[in-house]
Amino acid sequence: MNNAQAQTLYNGVGHIPAGYQQTWTEAGLLDDMRTITNREVFVVDIAAADHDTEVSNAISAANTFIGTTTDRMAIIYFNEGTYYFDTPITLANPSHNIVFQGADSD
Repeated sequence: MNNAQAQTLYNGVGHIPAGYQQTWTEAGLLDDMRTITNREVFVVDIAAADHDTEVSNAISAANTFIGTTTDRMAIIYFNEGTYYFDTPITLANPSHNIVFQGADSD
């Protein structure tokens, strides 16, 4: 017998409610960041009691590291695991050169 399980998404078919949709015209790496050698990685701890605060702290530290220069890049890295958020992840202007990465699903 097959014991496959699946997660049911919003409205049973995986549609994202309009209120949660974003315009992704500026998503992805807008500049070639391969030339930036001054990088710092900020790891989000899956064991943290409050993932919202943990990510907020990582973004704050990343913005401090980057400062106002364009020759630095901050990577906010999510270790493998399931994260729970009660608030949106917000990058305020002038956040720049911040990349979100994470362990893959495997």
